[in-house]
Amino acid sequence: MTVLSAFVTTQIRPSPTEDAPALTQGPFVLAAVVQVTPVASRVAGQVVVVLGTHTHVPTADAAVLPGGTAYTTDVGMTGCEESSIGFDREDFLGLFLGERRRISVASRGPVVFNAVLMDFGVEIRRALRIEPVRRTWVP
Repeated sequence: MTVLSAFVTTQIRPSPTEDAPALTQGPFVLAAVVQVTPVASRVAGQVVVVLGTHTHVPTADAAVLPGGTAYTTDVGMTGCEESSIGFDREDFLGLFLGERRRISVASRGPVVFNAVLMDFGVEIRRALRIEPVRRTWVP
């Protein structure tokens, strides 16, 4: 059983010393959203989950693909909602306007938590369900 994200591939396989599954990981990097969908369709049924995380903007395409592969193009970020991918918007805007300034992490406003909740059939080594989770906390 393998979990594939934009940064890490995780494989769950029977451990040689126990009956419980063991977890192993290896690198797998996709730099753009347009890369995630074709990779997911190529590995559907060979991996348990493909989770994109690169853009920090959650997509509305969570599904279980043929062969039992859970998929979403982008899970989304966890951080201040009033930000540009977690950084201060004004600092980021300054870069586009040619200003030389430090980019600081956004630290004010509502905080958003994005994730996915997945159910797996360990015995059948397949994803059964994937559901986006989004929570907002206002300090």
